[in-house]
Amino acid sequence: MKNLFLSIFLFSSTTIFSQNLELIPAGESVLHESSHTIKIDKDSCASDIKDVLKQEGFSFKDASNEVTIHGLWNASIKVYVDGVLMNDPFDGKFNWDSISLSQIKSIEIDEANAECVIIKISTYSENFLQNQYFIEASSKSYANNAFDKNRISAGLTFPFEIKNAMHLQLEEKISFCSAENRFGYRSREVSYKPYKNTFVNYGNYPYFNKGYEEKDLGNSLSLLVFPYNMNGSHFGIVYNFFYDDAECGSVKGGRYPVEKNQKKFLNSINLPGQFYFENFNIESSLSYFDSILKYKEADRFSSLNNNYFSKRIDERLKVTIPELLNLSVEESAAFSIIDQDSVHNKKMLQWSANAGIKKEDFIDWEVISGISVFKNTPDWTAALKLHKKVSDDFDLFFNAGKSVTQPSAEQLYYAGAGGKGNEDLKCERALLSKLKCIYKDYFYLSPYFIYYKDKIQWRDTGSNNWTCMNIGKSVNYGFDFGFYDLPLGDYFFFSANYTLCNAILKTEGLEGKQIMCTPKHNLYSAVKFKRGIFSWTTEFNFNDDCYTENTNSQKTAAQYLLDTRVDLNLSKADIFLILKNLLDYSYAGVDSLPDAGLSFEGGVRLKF
Repeated sequence: MKNLFLSIFLFSSTTIFSQNLELIPAGESVLHESSHTIKIDKDSCASDIKDVLKQEGFSFKDASNEVTIHGLWNASIKVYVDGVLMNDPFDGKFNWDSISLSQIKSIEIDEANAECVIIKISTYSENFLQNQYFIEASSKSYANNAFDKNRISAGLTFPFEIKNAMHLQLEEKISFCSAENRFGYRSREVSYKPYKNTFVNYGNYPYFNKGYEEKDLGNSLSLLVFPYNMNGSHFGIVYNFFYDDAECGSVKGGRYPVEKNQKKFLNSINLPGQFYFENFNIESSLSYFDSILKYKEADRFSSLNNNYFSKRIDERLKVTIPELLNLSVEESAAFSIIDQDSVHNKKMLQWSANAGIKKEDFIDWEVISGISVFKNTPDWTAALKLHKKVSDDFDLFFNAGKSVTQPSAEQLYYAGAGGKGNEDLKCERALLSKLKCIYKDYFYLSPYFIYYKDKIQWRDTGSNNWTCMNIGKSVNYGFDFGFYDLPLGDYFFFSANYTLCNAILKTEGLEGKQIMCTPKHNLYSAVKFKRGIFSWTTEFNFNDDCYTENTNSQKTAAQYLLDTRVDLNLSKADIFLILKNLLDYSYAGVDSLPDAGLSFEGGVRLKF
């Protein structure tokens, strides 16, 4: 509790001191719907998409690429990039390093529905007015000389017309990054501070693992076609590609394995379409996703071949009849193939369908009901969405739903070193509800309640033999509170977000324990000063301590992070300098690894 009081004190001090500073969230948030959309703000201190989502209450376990929000984990958090589901069918996770902020236009977050939490990432815009081009270069290094990262990005938006036939928009973005970490290969940006001060059981980590070199290339390409005389109907093709080449460092003492010449490939392609007719509308999507890992040598995967992959084909079709209570019928199917020695040539078929109606009335409402099929067994899903505009300044939203999350291939079929999957696993089920109160499009208060059943988790059954099982139930409750871009005079804007999360296990032997890696308190505040071509942003983040095991026997220390950024926005160029972790605070992430000390990042963005 004293840590919370200290964070509130720092929060207040930041607010007072920011008379001459600037703080805003990583994006401009749009709050007029039950979900909200974050438009990426180039003046934010955020370095990547994880920084953006942390400001919304998300937490990450970086070493194993996991994410949690309000006690919900991984596969319960669906990530779509340009309409393509990007959670890997092998482990249900999304590779958060596979897309850079320079590629992203907006992020939409939707909670309490039939798919738990949905994150929709869009890399393309719908600006058909003019050609746009940009080139951005940045360099990041740490005061301890432990880590360096250099990135260059470029992009173009090119609208054009075929006379009397159609309007087209071509958008291309590419990003290349080269990084070298001289301190611990499993976490790419880590502190030189003595780790034993923040997590006593991992004090020798930096002596066992040193060095990590990496190069990655990301690309997003979209072509949208708007035929004339089709009432706004459009279709197109969207392609995203990510390539990562990593060389992991030496290991002293054999505590963690070496990985040499590791190469990762991610590809996704989507054919989206929206077609408007006199009495009905059609939305369609046909997408393909694959994830491939190749390596020359890896003790960690010594039982596997030097190449494994997962592939998925996904189709979605939605028909809406506006004149009949906006009746909509939607179905989707996904076929996946996963091949590696631990999960050999497994094929999985997932299918779901739902129907919904909605009406704008004294209270706007929408009801959705459907089924999700797993191993030929159907399960019911549902969602209810309500909206009441109480006054010109005050809106109320309520979402409730029953969601079903199917086990991943790893959880079902893994049979390798240290563990075994479980083909008898049940789907995870959750009852979710969330109320959102919005005042003047600035302030919001959003209490939530989640009842989680048949949670899936790996558990040690003895002698470090891990088995995947449905461990039981949890009750998650709390609230989000904050405001976005609240004007303070003519030049200052203030933003803040506080999340309270009680995620309490109801499992035998773990009753009353907080779900691992789920901080109870999360606080973000930001003040931005902007006048003419000059802007100054300062951000403060407090993340409560986190348990690293569901037994709550050990935990990482709380984090107090202060960042600042200065920008000069010229007519043809933007110049920026970012200082992160100004206090050079020594802390550990929720995955029990040390994280970043004081760092400096500078760059320039040329625009045409």
